[in-house]
Amino acid sequence: MLNIGLKSIMATQYAITVTSNNIANAAVEGYSRQNLITSSTAGLNYGGNYYGQGVDVNGVTRISSDYLEGTLRNTRSSENYFSTLHDLGVEIDSMFSDQETGLDKSIQNFFVSMGDLANNPTSEATRTVLLESMDSLGGKFENMDYVLSLSSDTVDKELVAYTKRLNSLAENLINMNKSVAASVYSTGKVDPTLLDSRNILLSQMAELADIQVTEDENHDISVFMGDGLALVANNRLSPIEAKSNGFSDGEFEVYIRGQVVSDRISGGKIGGTLEYRNDVLNFSKNSLGQIALGLTQLMNAQHKLGFTPSGAAGSEIFANFSSVSKIHDDNAGTGSFGVSFDHTVSLAAQEAAVSQLEPREYEITYNGVGFDVVDSNSRESLLTNVGSTFTLDGLEFDLTGVPVAGDKFKLSPMTDAISNYEVLINDTADIANAEDPAGSISDNRNSLAMFALQNSAVFNGGLDTMQSTYSTLVAGIGSKVSSAESASLTFGVLFDQANLNRESESGVNSEEEAANLIQLQQQYSASAKIISAAQEIFDDLLAAIN
Repeated sequence: MLNIGLKSIMATQYAITVTSNNIANAAVEGYSRQNLITSSTAGLNYGGNYYGQGVDVNGVTRISSDYLEGTLRNTRSSENYFSTLHDLGVEIDSMFSDQETGLDKSIQNFFVSMGDLANNPTSEATRTVLLESMDSLGGKFENMDYVLSLSSDTVDKELVAYTKRLNSLAENLINMNKSVAASVYSTGKVDPTLLDSRNILLSQMAELADIQVTEDENHDISVFMGDGLALVANNRLSPIEAKSNGFSDGEFEVYIRGQVVSDRISGGKIGGTLEYRNDVLNFSKNSLGQIALGLTQLMNAQHKLGFTPSGAAGSEIFANFSSVSKIHDDNAGTGSFGVSFDHTVSLAAQEAAVSQLEPREYEITYNGVGFDVVDSNSRESLLTNVGSTFTLDGLEFDLTGVPVAGDKFKLSPMTDAISNYEVLINDTADIANAEDPAGSISDNRNSLAMFALQNSAVFNGGLDTMQSTYSTLVAGIGSKVSSAESASLTFGVLFDQANLNRESESGVNSEEEAANLIQLQQQYSASAKIISAAQEIFDDLLAAIN
């Protein structure tokens, strides 16, 4: 009886300790409820009967579900992915869609001024307003480009911060793995508190990227990202790093072991930031540049067909487009690519070229024989093994210098078209609104032709006008940002539900634990009475013997 009572009182004391610890940690994030595991001590055979020998304490178990923890991490990763995409994109969406900060009103004002000139070609005031509207349009392009550039800088800084944070968490995970191993080595069992702390680390890592978690027989956790990128494996860290892509003034990419893995990360804040850059920011810059390039070059082409009031042939209103490639830091040759728009051909040919323009950037690699061209964002192959001069998407590409096999070139003609915007005429007498050199100042036929370009479907394969192209751009950005917001809210709800499921399985119910504590107090008193009764019987036996 004494032995049974002692075992019972010790087991109850341990159970009270575990229950008290559950109550104390009820509000601690990531804490998993613990439970004391006991079993009945094997009975002893006396006279053919087995008599129980009390209770054994087998250990403390942690109530946890790998499936629920994994679901919680996945939904958290997705929520952070879409919320980051939305939060970054909403500013750009507002800028493009707002009448004051967007381009639509400036384009309208430019063509209204052109229309006013066509209606009143002899008015010096209308000519002055037209020049002012050209400058105003250029200022709008410049302001929007500035905001987009600031956003690009923000993306780079965020990627650096996020990757550093992920590396720090991964190092902590490795240390936690070692602590778990040490606890197993010293006691043969894992400290449940360490497992909770490790799960919190994994949850924080999931906020930054989509991760897959595996656990080996030694209780070591390995973490993989994307489609199998090892961040932590065999307790070794493969650091993730955000740095320049190697081109002068190039945007940042994410690297592991020297390889670009940006396109393989599809979750968390890192994935959301990369998605924003590729599908919202770069799309916006290139589409804006597509409009700038088409507008300036077609206006030039039409203007050169007219004559000024003095009978001089029209000149370029805007600077002719040109762009030079960025050179990769590892290039060994002297090669460089230039991009231009052929403004020497007819207006019809230039309209055909504008219809082929695509809102994208290009990466060209010299393979030792020819050049391979890919879309810089999507990595889609565009041309293979072409020569040093070629035409693509309505643009002329031309090599200067001598490349070496492996040399890479980055070209951003659409974004360069924005910075290329420059009004070349500043004298109203240089506006060529007449159709022939003998025309008087009242000849408005060429200005009418320039005004008509507003409604000419010359963009996107001849399907869109300048303004419908811009409207499509605004709608596209708005749709992506709105979809990201909707997805963020959806995954937020799923995360809350996953958290509730996890709490239902692993969380602490304070009322239930309090009831258990009362029951254990009663059990402790009963166990003490067993010891007391055994003591009294023992005393009686001693008294009888004496």
